[in-house]
Amino acid sequence: MNLPHSDVRKLPPFLGRAKGNGQAESVETPKGRRGALADSVFAGQSGRQDRDYERGYSINVKQVALAFAVEFFIIGLILTGQYLIAEEAAQEKVFSILLFPIGLAVVELARVPLAIAVRTQNLWSVKLFAALGVTAAVTVTSFSLSTIAYQTFDPRLAVVNEKGNILHDLKNQKSILTDEIGQAALGVEQKRKDRDTIRTQYNDLESQIGKLKAATGETCTMFTDSEGIEKKSCRPTSSVSPGQLRTLQNQLAITKKQLDDSEAALSIAEANRARFDSRPIDEKIAKAETEYRIAVDRSQLHSYTSMILRKAPTEVTDAEVKGLESYLIFIPSIAAALASTLLAITAVRRIPRRPGIVTTIPDEAAAYLFGPLMEAIKKQAGDAVAAAITQKTQFEAQEKAASA
Repeated sequence: MNLPHSDVRKLPPFLGRAKGNGQAESVETPKGRRGALADSVFAGQSGRQDRDYERGYSINVKQVALAFAVEFFIIGLILTGQYLIAEEAAQEKVFSILLFPIGLAVVELARVPLAIAVRTQNLWSVKLFAALGVTAAVTVTSFSLSTIAYQTFDPRLAVVNEKGNILHDLKNQKSILTDEIGQAALGVEQKRKDRDTIRTQYNDLESQIGKLKAATGETCTMFTDSEGIEKKSCRPTSSVSPGQLRTLQNQLAITKKQLDDSEAALSIAEANRARFDSRPIDEKIAKAETEYRIAVDRSQLHSYTSMILRKAPTEVTDAEVKGLESYLIFIPSIAAALASTLLAITAVRRIPRRPGIVTTIPDEAAAYLFGPLMEAIKKQAGDAVAAAITQKTQFEAQEKAASA
């Protein structure tokens, strides 16, 4: 016989056993300390189960403890990283710099309880506010973790930037030196042209003076002096005036001086041009390029960017590296911030309200309890049926007698 009963609980195997006919034997509890411990454990489990059934959910305590452990570990990392940054930035103001990170760390402790509240609260308004709190805490944690993530990539990226700046400066110096060499070469070429022009003028003047001298002649006449000696008298005859020849000779002297000056200027320009030597800076540039290439090969960001964009590591730009760095910093930071939140949310398991428990009473007990009642009911039913049959028989006999 099955009867509903709400207070009957199933006993665990070590607290009792049932007979083969369905009757429960008396509970046999283990003796000694183990028995007392088993009783207390069972009582605690039963109490927690009753509480979970009453409130409609259960919480995995180990999972919540793990969520808090992750939370405290993240907070420790954040505070340690912020302390190192503050110590490097300003050793005298470390505490004042750490005030803001400490405040953010305190806010992060609220994320696990808020995440649990999202699953356990019944009112949607409370769920909404708890979800907003979780979002705010995740944002705070993501910001703090992004600072640590930046410090992960920053040292090697700083080395790459330093080597790149050195290489850039050397190339700028090489460019300046190249311009100076070009200017010096142009100066030498111009001095040489000026010297050649003056030399041409000088040669022209010499040629003109030579032609004038060649055109100059003498006219001679014979005469006898007072002593009777015959002599010859010569005088120059030329179509060139003496002033014209003097002018050309003066111009030749001036041009000679100009030619000497231009020769000296050309020598100075050639010496100045020889002073420029690009081999030392070329060697520095080659060394800087090697160091820069080594630094780029050791940089994780440059390697990732080159793999994604399919470029050589030395060909990726700073903008491309920074773009990838933003993804590598913020996405893992958000994921790490969500880890403890997801642990807390999934630690809550909704369970339905406990229905009434149906128990079975053994047949012997039912017969013992309800046997006399059933016998009385059967006797009263039998008597009622017999009386009805007798009354019917009498009624039919009376009808037959009346009809006869």
